Amino acid sequence: MTGVLSAEAAMAIVAFAIFTAIGLFLRKHRQKAHAALDAAPPVTYDQPLPDSPEPSELRYRSSVKRSGKNRVTTEIFVGPVEGDVAIGAHGFLERLWGLGQTQDPRPDVVVGDPAFDGEIVIKGSEVTVLALLSPDVRRLIRRVVSRGWLLVDNTWQLEANGRIDPRADGHFDAGGEVARAMRKNLGDPVRRLFARATSDPLPGVRCRALGLLIDHFPETPEANQAIAHLSTDRDLATRLRIARTLADLATLVEILLLLPDQSSFDPLPPAQLIELKVTALESLVDLAPDDPRTVELVDAFARPQPGQVHALNRAAIESLALVPHPDREALLLEALDAPSEMLQLAGINALHSVGTVAAVPELARFRDRLLGSKTKTAAAAAIVAIQFRAGAVDGGLAIAEAGGQLAMHPDAAD
Repeated sequence: MTGVLSAEAAMAIVAFAIFTAIGLFLRKHRQKAHAALDAAPPVTYDQPLPDSPEPSELRYRSSVKRSGKNRVTTEIFVGPVEGDVAIGAHGFLERLWGLGQTQDPRPDVVVGDPAFDGEIVIKGSEVTVLALLSPDVRRLIRRVVSRGWLLVDNTWQLEANGRIDPRADGHFDAGGEVARAMRKNLGDPVRRLFARATSDPLPGVRCRALGLLIDHFPETPEANQAIAHLSTDRDLATRLRIARTLADLATLVEILLLLPDQSSFDPLPPAQLIELKVTALESLVDLAPDDPRTVELVDAFARPQPGQVHALNRAAIESLALVPHPDREALLLEALDAPSEMLQLAGINALHSVGTVAAVPELARFRDRLLGSKTKTAAAAAIVAIQFRAGAVDGGLAIAEAGGQLAMHPDAAD
């Protein structure tokens, strides 16, 4: 028995010695490999930028580093790309910068391309971003970002697993292609924005570029030419933007009278069409509240059709407080009996601003409801506002709600 145990012990000792030797060998081999990696110079070369108006170069650089006990990565850099813009994928870039965006507090730039905006987070000057991002550049950015590239500190960067030769593996080509495309779009931002506003295939981008031209370069010939060009654009949001900028009442009226199946504009979902009409009505009321066309349209939309209540009716009822409608209060009192709480609340809010003592009994119906609601709270506030407009001060006078006259408050009489 003792002999058998001694043999097993001897085998265990031998096995331990073998594994120890293998471990020491592998450790020494890794140390040599890491030393070689640390000593290896980065792969670097320069490539001129084709068709550049000035002598300029893109710098391509890669370096290998240890990123774990047995793991190495290759960092690849291509740049510079001027313009102080940062680009990455949604989610990853936010984590890179920190949840609180402490590293880059600039807000995200919305380009107007739904697919691009949904995948890419981009920070920087809106003017610079829209000037840089032609359709081809947006396509290239989506492609390289999906592969892990980031644009940070004016340099496209990628971290790849293992030790690789970026030239042989095509990584330099991918980073260089997008970097060169962006650099070609550097230069006069007015000219670039004009190109986006007049020739980009997506209406959202055209509208964003036009807005930046109007906001930042309003006196330039490009801004005026873009407005003239887009005044016949088939995209309704773009036409609405121009109409608001130019105070073009005729176009605002045209938009409000559009039918869903009208062919003068590109078709829109009903909800989006209503949203644009609400904006058109609010703009019309703001620009020309006394215009007969404004009053007529407010009157029409303040009377919802059965079963067709929507946000445009709400906007029209609220607008009654802003236009000189001869039967304003009567229409607002009708709104209190509307089948939608949204319209009831709009009528109460308008009466808060322009209602007379005659509206108090109807408002009291909402204020005296047992259950709390938005209309109950709003009606109570509207009654107080009417009291003060009618001359009641600190409760010394109150409105006799049955008849709508001013009377001494019962508590004040005592």
